[in-house]
Amino acid sequence: MGDEAAPPIIIPTNYGRIDEFDDISEDWIQYTERLNHYFIANNIESMEKQRAILLSACGKKTYKLMRNLSAPQKPGEKTYDDIVKLVTDHQHPKPSSIVQRCKFNSRLRQPNESVSQFVAELRQISEHCDYKATLDDMLRDR
Repeated sequence: MGDEAAPPIIIPTNYGRIDEFDDISEDWIQYTERLNHYFIANNIESMEKQRAILLSACGKKTYKLMRNLSAPQKPGEKTYDDIVKLVTDHQHPKPSSIVQRCKFNSRLRQPNESVSQFVAELRQISEHCDYKATLDDMLRDR
């Protein structure tokens, strides 16, 4: 018991915060992007820890959805990536390529719309058209 100073106490700092997911005010993809930035900022590399943070921060409503989508397993038995994919597929089902092609082919250039704006809009519509290598030809023909 001398004059030795006690070692300093190091309190870990968390950068940012993650709120519950609210499907009315935020998109699921945006939520998971913010969550990934939180992991990077706080050096959270363990997939188990990432899963635990997601499951504890997502909120009651989203956790219930995750349980329903994971059944008969529990969300904690799945990987972080599997949980994110389950909710992503549920929130953002892939649109029908037939419907998207119909939208692509029926989209007309508006009177005050520049050619570059029109092409940008067509590119956005074509995302789920499955045109693949023929997309540039399809755009040129429009």
